[in-house]
Amino acid sequence: MATKKGKQTIVFAVKPVIIGYSTVAGPKEGQGPVGPYFDKIYPDLAMGQKSFEKAERQMMLNAIDTALEKASLSRSNIDYFVAGDLLNQIISSGFS
Repeated sequence: MATKKGKQTIVFAVKPVIIGYSTVAGPKEGQGPVGPYFDKIYPDLAMGQKSFEKAERQMMLNAIDTALEKASLSRSNIDYFVAGDLLNQIISSGFS
């Protein structure tokens, strides 16, 4: 179990481990040398959404669901998750 120390610090009783992960990409990344290693390559970065931010959020939610599926977990099993991207534009993780 984890305890909160202060406003932004979490102290884990047991060291956390990564048990699930997912990688997603757009069409350009998918065509690159690491393309075969992505879990999902989206041909349309708009993802059927009205804004880039909403599309990015949808990509993040899909990546979360894929990571959970690969780890045989559901959203109810998760207390914390760590997210990021190659350009350090991780605002979508806060809204996912």
